Amino acid sequence: MPREALEDSIARIRKSQPEIIWIGSNQLATKDERVILGASLESEEESTIIDAALIQYLTLSFAVKNGFNPDSPRGLSKVTLTN
Repeated sequence: MPREALEDSIARIRKSQPEIIWIGSNQLATKDERVILGASLESEEESTIIDAALIQYLTLSFAVKNGFNPDSPRGLSKVTLTN
C-alpha cells in the first residue's frame, strides 16, 4: 500500500476514534498515541509473523479471562458443505 494512501486512512481513523493503539512500528504514531513495539528482526516478514502470533495469544487470553469461548464465538456458525 502506498504511504500516501495509508496516511489518508490513518487521518480518517483519527477523526473517528478518540484513542489509537499502535502495534508494531511507531513511525506513523503521534506523541500522544500508545505504541506497543513489535518484534524487530532484520526480516519484516518474520517480525510480522511473530507479531501476529503474539496478538492471537493476547486475544485468546483476553477472551478466556472474560468468559468467552474462543472455539464457539457467539453469532458465528460453522457451515460445512458436502456433496
